[in-house]
Amino acid sequence: MEEEDRDREILNQFMKKYAKIWKFLFGRYANQAYSTKGKANFDDMGKKTSQINLAELTKMLKDHNTYPTLLSRDELASLIRLINMHSAQANSSDLAMLDYNQFLQFIPQLAFLCFSRPPIDKSSLPSVESLRALVTQFEEATRDRGRSTALYEDPDQSGFADRELVAALDKKLQADPSYPVPEGFRKVTEKVPIYEYRLPDCAASMLSESQVIATQVVDELLFGALGIHFLEPQVQFELKVKVKPTIAKAKKQGNPAEALSYMKKADKNIEEAQTKKTTAFALMSAADKRKEALEVKPKLNLALKMQVTK
Repeated sequence: MEEEDRDREILNQFMKKYAKIWKFLFGRYANQAYSTKGKANFDDMGKKTSQINLAELTKMLKDHNTYPTLLSRDELASLIRLINMHSAQANSSDLAMLDYNQFLQFIPQLAFLCFSRPPIDKSSLPSVESLRALVTQFEEATRDRGRSTALYEDPDQSGFADRELVAALDKKLQADPSYPVPEGFRKVTEKVPIYEYRLPDCAASMLSESQVIATQVVDELLFGALGIHFLEPQVQFELKVKVKPTIAKAKKQGNPAEALSYMKKADKNIEEAQTKKTTAFALMSAADKRKEALEVKPKLNLALKMQVTK
């Protein structure tokens, strides 16, 4: 029972860590295959536009190399129906739609279904490893499609903060959790799971110390030779203090699909910025061009940034 509670807690932590990705995916794919035909009123239309249906989920998974390689259409439809039947929406007439809260239940179940069998079987590991494998799958597919993977690589980034400065502040907090953070930032405590392949305490108490050591040595040798463990990983939590930027409410509003501009095609953003810069430079007078060329623009290094934040 204790292991189940701990496993559930790790899953919740992981889902919260990648919350921005789930919001982006839902906002990006919901309503793509939506039609207003046959909708009686605006309330009915509003309800449908806040949900994602089977066709849209199929499109999302296909774009991320998950369908049909890791699950079939029948399995996907059954999973959506099962989540509807076990949620507060059990009386809904449409069992092929998910709202955002149901979508958050769908993601872990999807991961367990896809990664509990070949070609990628994580069934012997804690449940969170299946979810981690799903995120890795989505990240690789996003990279293959030529889109930015910055949010997968650093799910805590806000898009408004200096990543180098945030990393330096994190390092300071790890050395001294009482280190004062500057205005515009806040401290958060995160539970980080640490896996250790060893005998569980209940089994170790029944064996001698030499038997416990011998068992764990054999497990290490097996992993070194074949890359597999026969011992199940024992999970412990480590509290880690991190810093996050404080984002104004005004920047949180709007369509989540539009807010995450760093998930758009990276090449297109670079080309647009370069075009604007070139156009502005071309409209400048010769004197202004020379003045800008001679102007020395100082750049703050990390040491200066840390001083400025104080």
